Amino acid sequence: MAQHALDGTVDYVGKRVQFGRTIGSFQAVKHRLVDLLAAVELTRSAVYGAAWAMATAPDDVHTDIDLTCAGLLARRTALAVVKATIQLHGGIAITWEHWAHRYFRRAHSVVGMTGSTAAYARRLADLIDLRDGADGC
Repeated sequence: MAQHALDGTVDYVGKRVQFGRTIGSFQAVKHRLVDLLAAVELTRSAVYGAAWAMATAPDDVHTDIDLTCAGLLARRTALAVVKATIQLHGGIAITWEHWAHRYFRRAHSVVGMTGSTAAYARRLADLIDLRDGADGC
C-alpha cells in the first residue's frame, strides 16, 4: 500500500506545475519523498526478514520479534505515506473520488483492525523479556 501510494505521489509531483516549475523540483518536496522512500524500504526489509524467519524457524521467539517489528513498522509507514500523499496532492486528494483518499481510508482501516501501537509495543517488550530470560521483575 505504501509503495503504491509513494509511486503515485512521485508521478504526480513530477507533473504538477506551480510557479513555473514542477513541484517535485522543490527541495522540501524532494526531502519529504526521500524520507518516505527510506521508510518504505526499511519496512520492506523488516517484512522480508519476518517472512524469511517464518519459513526457517516458525516457532522461534526471534521470529515473533521479527513479526511484531514488521507489523509495527508497516502500520507506521502506511499511515505516514498516505498522509504525505494527501498533503502532496493538495486539495484534490482529500475528495472521496481520488485514489489517494481510498488508500488513506484503507490504511486507517487496516490500522484500526490490527490493534493499537501500544499493544504492539507491549507484545514486543514481552517477547524481548522472554528472549532474554527475564523473570518479570
